[in-house]
Amino acid sequence: QVVGAGTTVLYVLFAGFLIPRESIPPWFIWVHYISPLKYTYEALMLNEFDGLTFSSTRTPGTSLAGLDALALNFNITPSSPTSYRWGVFGILVGFFMLYTALSITCLC
Repeated sequence: QVVGAGTTVLYVLFAGFLIPRESIPPWFIWVHYISPLKYTYEALMLNEFDGLTFSSTRTPGTSLAGLDALALNFNITPSSPTSYRWGVFGILVGFFMLYTALSITCLC
């Protein structure tokens, strides 16, 4: 239980929400890429920001597309939002199968 709690804390901490990817130390960047929460977080943000347009309050008449806001603030730059969503879904299914196999192996 302690290992699971520690792993979950690392996943949450390095998913990109609490600590942005640019601020993660180089020796911990691997935790960012193996965190299932990173992919879930990116997919949710992409789903929310795709198709939105934000107007600027500082400069009237200018606007920013939702995907551009993601690229600017969170460094998420998918070339195709739909294929990226399905790619993330595939990665999450892979994580599910991996963790299920590990659980079965540990229980046997």
